[in-house]
Amino acid sequence: MTQRFVRIATVVVMLALSSAACRAFGQERAPAVPLVVHNPYFSIWSMNDHLTDGPTRHWTGTPQALAGLARIDGQVFRYMGNAPRGVVAMKQVSLTIAPTHTTYVFEESGVRLTLAFFTPAFPQDMDVLSRPVTYLTWTAASTDGAAHKVDVLLDVDPLIAVNTDDEEVTWGRSQEAGLAVMNVGSRDQQPLNRSGDNLRIDWGYFHLAVPVSAGAPANAQDTPQGRVTGDVTAFSSTAIRDFAQDGKIAADDDMEMPRTPHDGAAHLAAELTLNCDGAHSATQHVLLAYTQGYAIEQLS
Repeated sequence: MTQRFVRIATVVVMLALSSAACRAFGQERAPAVPLVVHNPYFSIWSMNDHLTDGPTRHWTGTPQALAGLARIDGQVFRYMGNAPRGVVAMKQVSLTIAPTHTTYVFEESGVRLTLAFFTPAFPQDMDVLSRPVTYLTWTAASTDGAAHKVDVLLDVDPLIAVNTDDEEVTWGRSQEAGLAVMNVGSRDQQPLNRSGDNLRIDWGYFHLAVPVSAGAPANAQDTPQGRVTGDVTAFSSTAIRDFAQDGKIAADDDMEMPRTPHDGAAHLAAELTLNCDGAHSATQHVLLAYTQGYAIEQLS
């Protein structure tokens, strides 16, 4: 109950502060945009006018990069994060901040890409409110009536699971109720081992869960007949480069661990297909979560 109360209280306070900040700025510019907000440890924000102006960050300001690229008819763009620098940023046309949603809309090359972060912080349902899960949804729609081949990449830096980039991390996979789940956490699980404000979590595990299509493998593979499914997940430190250059990420996992984020620990990467045309849009989603055995320490 103590951990649940802490999560609930933190979400309520952070959302209230965000809403108050938007009102104070006349809903023109929030001082920081909430993306993933659960507690002081699992808390990711955009601190720029545009989602592509800089990396996403922990509330302390330290980068915890969720990076995103989109390939539209073979041409690559950035929709989240400022790397790689040589890739053109998509045009951000709107940003909406609501109590449970943050929604960005981008347009480029005849496609409107909507990116929505949804945290189900419903006070009338305590069980749902206490779950450390945020849903990230992409929707691609044609703006010119033509069909478009659209693939998106989400890349998560393993720094999300440690306090500093010199801490070693390990990673692995699990399967849960139709979800292919990628996990990363510190090698040395030391909960609540330090105090202070400028700290990130370095115990527990971050999870990236990708829904598995009916009958499709959890990790797609290339075959002589083509790719088994349009969705691919991989542990890779080169996913952004590979996707930008070749339009796809390698399906093989990098399992050389433990390693530190500074020394090239594998990122969690998901490649999703959202082909659309003038009559139909396409939607994909993933789940971002963080589980921790200990969230608060009571001192006697």
